[in-house]
Amino acid sequence: MHYIAQLYNSQLEILKKQVEPIKLRGYDYTTKVKDELVNVKLAVNAIAYNPCITNRDLYLEKIKGLNNPMNWERYAGKVIDSTYKIVHKKCEEYIMNEEQNTNNLSKFLSRNQNQIINNVLLTHAGDLKRIVPKPSNTQINDLKVIFKKIVNSEADIASSIINFELSKTRDANIKGIFDEYLNFNTNLVLKGPGLGFGEKSTPDFIYKHEVIGDIKTGVWQDFFSLTAVAYALAYEEHTNRDMNFGVILHVEFPQTKRIPIYTRSKIEFLDNRLRDRFLAIRDRKLQILYYKNDPGKPPEKTMCNKNCYYFSSQCWTKQ
Repeated sequence: MHYIAQLYNSQLEILKKQVEPIKLRGYDYTTKVKDELVNVKLAVNAIAYNPCITNRDLYLEKIKGLNNPMNWERYAGKVIDSTYKIVHKKCEEYIMNEEQNTNNLSKFLSRNQNQIINNVLLTHAGDLKRIVPKPSNTQINDLKVIFKKIVNSEADIASSIINFELSKTRDANIKGIFDEYLNFNTNLVLKGPGLGFGEKSTPDFIYKHEVIGDIKTGVWQDFFSLTAVAYALAYEEHTNRDMNFGVILHVEFPQTKRIPIYTRSKIEFLDNRLRDRFLAIRDRKLQILYYKNDPGKPPEKTMCNKNCYYFSSQCWTKQ
């Protein structure tokens, strides 16, 4: 997550030049749901998650009650999200209690590594029990290796940012630098009732009140960017403030690397095109829930996303 701090501050001037007038803001009437759909609500992720061109996955899950069971990939994604957030809090805890010294941040996190891992696993113990099929010990151990990569990498990046800023002046304040350059809010709860969102929308992080983001793992999907758009709209409705930039922190963990890889991660200007695309999908999905009509599967199997749970279990079952 600290990677975003380096990325944003290195691209700030370029990003500002991309800003253009936005007509579709979360606080504006143009983005609100139609009157007939005002009582239909759906979680942000359920709207942005868009593997099916007809959205039949939503119908099968919400109307037919054919729930997509917890699998290893979804579980791993959730615990990785939590790990980034907990590590950031630990970094903040250390910095706010130390005097002008980041040299021992890595050692501090290393000492607390087992505690971090245990806290994450305990938080998601219920999810672990629901995984189908039951995960192997190898999968669990591989995940613990990923935990360690996150801890070490986040400590290194945070130390690098702070030490660089400290080196630029004799009078720098380490706590002030942390607030300025590592200002992540990972606990924000947004409400977007007029947008058709569920009771609570919780982005993974907001950086400096200027970039809203979500952490994703696994194979990159083109619809991932819609999640940032959704949270930006929710932020705008909730705060009545503009949110121009979004990011999907797409993280990979190659076995040959000791650190996470973020090659697909980029900060985007959330323009009218992206907002319009998301709102069209939102309206279509809310209509499916309201009218309860089966939209049908895509006409050709090749048009389906094979990562969709319902691909083989419902839509293209073997006869």
